[in-house]
Amino acid sequence: SLTLEKIVFGSWQNFMNQFGGRKNHFGGYDFDGPTVLVPELLRRVMLRRCRDEVLPDLPKKSYTTLVCNGISSELRKKLDNMYDEYQEVIDMEELPPFEAFSGLRADLASSRIPAMLELVESHEEEEVPLIVFSAHRNPIIELRKRDGWEIITGDTKSEERQKIVNRFQAGELRGVGLTIQAGGVGLTLT
Repeated sequence: SLTLEKIVFGSWQNFMNQFGGRKNHFGGYDFDGPTVLVPELLRRVMLRRCRDEVLPDLPKKSYTTLVCNGISSELRKKLDNMYDEYQEVIDMEELPPFEAFSGLRADLASSRIPAMLELVESHEEEEVPLIVFSAHRNPIIELRKRDGWEIITGDTKSEERQKIVNRFQAGELRGVGLTIQAGGVGLTLT
């Protein structure tokens, strides 16, 4: 039978060669990464659709850098202490242990809520529906307090998610706030 590795790469061995694959001592495989030929080989079976072809009415992406100056002295002290404790790891361009900085990241996200609300208010004044994603819950929960806003987090049941999506698509909402994990897949918001 024709399998993907045979259609694209000709053989399993060529697939392994193109990805620098080798058996490891656990019985699986380790890969170094694809060679420069892999994208061209994949074009044999790949179908690429651009946004303009699939959803021509969808507006173009826009990126805005919003500078958020100022943090509390308490948060600055936490940041300084974290840097002092993990400076050696950071200097090696590695991250401290996840547990050590996850709470600090949440504090930083919360400190950015006023800047987020300012941006949201400017879009509301222009009557532009808005979708706000955050890796942290606190900014999203803050959006729930606004008139015309709904939120989707990991706690939102699937039936409720669909109702929120339908209301947004119908133009009934000013915006939707989503945590990245809860709203990152399976929702269509245009």
